[in-house]
Amino acid sequence: SRLLTVLIAVAGIALTPLLSSVSQAWEFLAFLVAGSGFLTVLRWFWWRMNAWTELCAIACGLLCAGLNVGLQVLAPDVTLFGTAWTEVRFEIKLAAFTALVVPASLIATWLTAPVAPAKLEAFYRKTRPGGWWSGIDPAVRSLPGAALNRRTLVDLCWGLLLCLGATLGIGYAILLQPLAAALSFALGAIGAVGVYRWLQREGGAG
Repeated sequence: SRLLTVLIAVAGIALTPLLSSVSQAWEFLAFLVAGSGFLTVLRWFWWRMNAWTELCAIACGLLCAGLNVGLQVLAPDVTLFGTAWTEVRFEIKLAAFTALVVPASLIATWLTAPVAPAKLEAFYRKTRPGGWWSGIDPAVRSLPGAALNRRTLVDLCWGLLLCLGATLGIGYAILLQPLAAALSFALGAIGAVGVYRWLQREGGAG
């Protein structure tokens, strides 16, 4: 780990002269984890995921981030869908890299051994995550107290409504758009009521 820390520092020093702006550095970091977020979440719901899945995602993300910098510096005239690579929008690049990282990581998953059944069962007993867990005993999968159900989706919507409503409301207020701000805050308030009920329910259950 100490050697890897030194290598990362050296790589960072070597990379810095190739980046002409802070936004390029942020893009590099975003491409570095392209697809990793989706795979990290999927690991909670699909028994077949393993450490090799995430290691492959990290390696592929590093290649994608390096490829982006390399194309910008060494081959800026390369085109994607008829547009020069340097002019391609960030979100399109991110989607393209994600479309490469996720399938490659899933292939690595199938080519490597799954997590030991005992560890999978222990994890499932502790978290009851829901999803696709055919790799463990059906008797364990039928245990009560699943963490995710239809109500979970509704609770998630309340949380999103609260966060987005409050965030957009503040933004519209700063931009002096009172009608849009009021509507956003109203939606955020509805979400807050839902989140409050969730907290009450969880507190009572505890």
